[in-house]
Amino acid sequence: MKKFFSLFLVISFIGLSSVFADDNWIPTGSFSVTWQEKYLGAGIPENFHDDPMIWDYLHINLPKDFFFESWHSYGLDDNDFSSNYGDEVDLTVGWNRTVGDYTFLFSVGYWNLHPLENWNGEDVLVPILAVSRNFAIAENHSLAAGVQFDFIGAINDFDNGAMAILPSVTHRWEKVFQSDLISFSHTLGLMWMTGGKKLAITEAHDLTVKYSAGADWNISKNFFITAPGIILMVPLTNDSGTRSFATSLNFSINFKF
Repeated sequence: MKKFFSLFLVISFIGLSSVFADDNWIPTGSFSVTWQEKYLGAGIPENFHDDPMIWDYLHINLPKDFFFESWHSYGLDDNDFSSNYGDEVDLTVGWNRTVGDYTFLFSVGYWNLHPLENWNGEDVLVPILAVSRNFAIAENHSLAAGVQFDFIGAINDFDNGAMAILPSVTHRWEKVFQSDLISFSHTLGLMWMTGGKKLAITEAHDLTVKYSAGADWNISKNFFITAPGIILMVPLTNDSGTRSFATSLNFSINFKF
């Protein structure tokens, strides 16, 4: 655990120090606010919260292909910022580079889980390795196929965490029906958990299909709205409780800077 926590700090230091080393650096990135019907885990096949939430997401590009991300979930079932698993704060630092048609990513995330006021050993560290390849298949159509490896472990028991293997294919259609206003993208992926019996969030060797889709309405060059959006989670094994078939509608407002 100490090695991965040290790695998180090292990557954070390198990424942030690159900002001060580059006098010409100008911040670029994106910010979004999303209404989400349910919390269906991105890397873990669980329905963590069955009530609507507001999610905010910030991505900042740093020099030398480093980046910083923050993600916050706020459950709308009450007015408490830390009452259940609908409330969460994630901080991520990483490195992302595209070489030709291939994109490589390495990051380490810190998930501050409920109760948010306690930054302690019950929180989760998530080192991620990912590679994908982009394909231009037709005019205004592209595919991205890749695989992501997440190691998810509680800080106080990281060695007994779980590996998530996440292959996926994304199709994006720009200028739907030759309209500059609309784009459409959808992703089909598998979520395979290996190990993690002591993680207390999922069973070992779970296999789940996940599908997400959304229409982007391009209001301007740096502003678009995604509506409607949908996520489907279809467990192929251990279909019970918080791992049953589930859908989540969403709506988001997105800015680029």
